[in-house]
Amino acid sequence: MEINNKNLYTPQSAAVSMPVMQSPTPHKQKDFLGWSIFNLTLCCVPIGLVALIYSVKTRDARYANNDIIATKYSRTTWKLNVLSLVVGILLYILFFTLFVFLPRKLR
Repeated sequence: MEINNKNLYTPQSAAVSMPVMQSPTPHKQKDFLGWSIFNLTLCCVPIGLVALIYSVKTRDARYANNDIIATKYSRTTWKLNVLSLVVGILLYILFFTLFVFLPRKLR
């Protein structure tokens, strides 16, 4: 019995090289997204909204590996969050003083 070599399957090595996708490296710039959402909902809405926008800009700059812009936006976000928190606390104090404590004294 004679074997026909033309009909036999001969495996071939076909190496496929695929690029390795790297996950974003951890960055040192914080985006303060949670704090911005807290300030937007409970403290000062206008400043909290601007802080939220800068927070998202910080995150976008981080994922674009633009560390200089991310650091700049991160600092701006932190300053806006501090300002929003202080203004919110002052507004709460003013509100309780005008509408809770003063009417009791006037009775």
